[in-house]
Formats: sequence, structure tokens, C-alpha cells
Amino acid sequence: MKKRVFDFVKKNPMATHHQCAAECKISELEAMKLLRQLKNAGFLRMECLPLGNDLNPNCSNFYIAIKEYTE
Repeated sequence: MKKRVFDFVKKNPMATHHQCAAECKISELEAMKLLRQLKNAGFLRMECLPLGNDLNPNCSNFYIAIKEYTE
């Protein structure tokens, strides 16, 4: 599932955990957990924008792939 989450973010820069959960058909909590693991391992970067932003006004954390995923 981690690879699937990574692939979604890679194809959708500035993705949110809400979008990731919906696309991967997992809970938002599971999406947040996997995104955090990928970020901590150096595969993703998290950008923070204030709530009410133009990309997604209900979310402040956005993810971008910064290197290829390897297990």
C-alpha cells in the first residue's frame, strides 16, 4: 500500500491525505500514517499552507514526491 500511496503523490503533486485516502480506498488515518512514513524516509516533502488556501481550503498539509520510492 505504501508504494500505491507514493505513486499517487508522485502523479499528483501537492496531494492531500484526503485525496490519497479516497484514491487508494483506505482510511484517512491510514493515509496519514503512510504519508508520514514516506516523508520520514525521505521520499516525500510536506508543504504547509494555511487553512483557507486556494488548493484545498480544508487542508493545510500537501505532499510532493522528491525521490524515487524503493522498498
